[in-house]
Amino acid sequence: MANEKNPMGTVITNSLIKRFRKSIVWLYIITIMISIPIIYLVTQYQVHAESNKELTLMLDMVTSMREYISKDVRPDLMEAKMFQSPITSGAVATSKVASYFTKGSLTTTLKLF
Repeated sequence: MANEKNPMGTVITNSLIKRFRKSIVWLYIITIMISIPIIYLVTQYQVHAESNKELTLMLDMVTSMREYISKDVRPDLMEAKMFQSPITSGAVATSKVASYFTKGSLTTTLKLF
């Protein structure tokens, strides 16, 4: 490295400044190349965890609804000789409730944003 004498003191030449700038640029590029995959993996894990949580909640709701219809609603209606097909069918009632549930959760999600 060449140092030049100046009446004010030692002057650093341009080659040192160029090397410093190159090292900063390379540090930036390496940091970006490391951080992008890490951010991707963390985000992917969070999305999967959230979707599994919502899916489990939906599955629990559907199971609870079917049990409620089969144990609480259907026997009373059959004893009273009132046959209401959509009410006594667990699948129909569950699909209706699930559609309302997904519409409500979608609306709630949209309100958050």
